[in-house]
Amino acid sequence: FPIFTSVTRIQIMGGYDWLTFSPYSVCLPAGPCSIPSWALGRSFAGGVSTTNTPPPSLGYFLGMFGSSFSISFRDAFERAPEILNELATKILPGELHRSISQADWVNKKISPARLPNFAYKHDAHPSSAEEELAIVDGGYKSNLPLLPLLRHHDGALDVIIMLDSKCERPDRLVTALATWQACDAHGYQLPLFDTDALQKNSISIFTAPQAPTIIYLTLEPDSSFDPTFAPTEDSVYATPNFYYTPPQATRLIDLVKHVVVSNKNLFVDTIAQAKIVS
Repeated sequence: FPIFTSVTRIQIMGGYDWLTFSPYSVCLPAGPCSIPSWALGRSFAGGVSTTNTPPPSLGYFLGMFGSSFSISFRDAFERAPEILNELATKILPGELHRSISQADWVNKKISPARLPNFAYKHDAHPSSAEEELAIVDGGYKSNLPLLPLLRHHDGALDVIIMLDSKCERPDRLVTALATWQACDAHGYQLPLFDTDALQKNSISIFTAPQAPTIIYLTLEPDSSFDPTFAPTEDSVYATPNFYYTPPQATRLIDLVKHVVVSNKNLFVDTIAQAKIVS
């Protein structure tokens, strides 16, 4: 079944941590702490529900999973190019810089989704002091939510099929490296990836003993689809762009569909081989 992800900034951790959503449960992995999906939206204290509020609508969830616009001053500062960070550090006096970095207002987001924290007063969880969670797009932490997938799943996985829709090749590589390192830090073994393949191929297979096989899809051009269509080189498909015309969106969908269908045998053989090895 589908697993959706988002993130919330947990003050005591000094950064974001994942939330995972499935039709059955919602989980804050740090801790961990989870509730049935129908209980999301209720207020909790010490693991006990104190209200009977119905869960949010599907539209609210879709907005929450795609709320990359809900940025705070701290988010903007942390994601600014290094040269801007250095400039701000030089311009602002040390005491003022520390004062700003510690102020509550720097964490205030623009119109984020807000829900009661089901880990409130749950002593085992780092967010136990926070009555409410500001929840935003998982891309604030990573555009490759492999870690929450592995943490959410019970037991070993044979095959992971993933689509990395980031068009900018250097950013794609940086994100993949950070994702692999985060999984390794939590004790999950993944096959090493080929950096050239990740930046140039529309589909790659990465394997290793005692690790799930990864079928890695990208939006790289595929000459057998249309030699003139190159979303990784077209500013229309740049990550910061939030607007697509219907034909532009359909074109992108058709590319991915073509890559999957034209590589059907590769998918079938890879999955079969992975199940034999496991």
